[in-house]
Amino acid sequence: MSKAGQWDWQVGENANLGDGTTGNGEGLIITVSIPDMTQFADASELRLVGWNGSSWVDLSGRSTATGNKENSKLSGSMIPGISAIAIGKVSTVSSTKLTSFSASSFNCNTLLKWETSSENMSNIFLVEKSVDKINFQPIETISTISPTGGNIYTREVVQPLGMTYYRLGIKQASGEIEYSKVDSINNKCNEIE
Repeated sequence: MSKAGQWDWQVGENANLGDGTTGNGEGLIITVSIPDMTQFADASELRLVGWNGSSWVDLSGRSTATGNKENSKLSGSMIPGISAIAIGKVSTVSSTKLTSFSASSFNCNTLLKWETSSENMSNIFLVEKSVDKINFQPIETISTISPTGGNIYTREVVQPLGMTYYRLGIKQASGEIEYSKVDSINNKCNEIE
């Protein structure tokens, strides 16, 4: 959010906009004259946003700025529950992209290996195992290590006797979890024949 383009949005008594008005402004088209935003964002990235008490919400819905220089215009449509409006910028949060995940036997344990092609520092890996391929239990949580490019990760985990299934979850910044394919290891190590 730009600190240069921020305004309180106040409703009056009974959530009305003021004397002689009704409603909370829902659907009202708001147009603001923006300050110089050339150092903040390109015009196509600017949005009118509203604070709903916990996060900034896009009120523009698309590019509405006439420019990013002083006295350019920016508009959006009001929704209920907004206490401030501001000029925001569209930002793309990159996600972590998994290119491979595998499990292999290693010294009577399991070696898990995965590779990413890109990463976001706010993402985490959730290493999970299962004995029935249905109910997965967490083993370890690992933070991504690089804000740019990809990486290779390995983890050695204790392998119980018999078949065990492994998968990797990637918890994105949005909270969404994407899972890898499931790989399995059948541990016969130290089995009496």
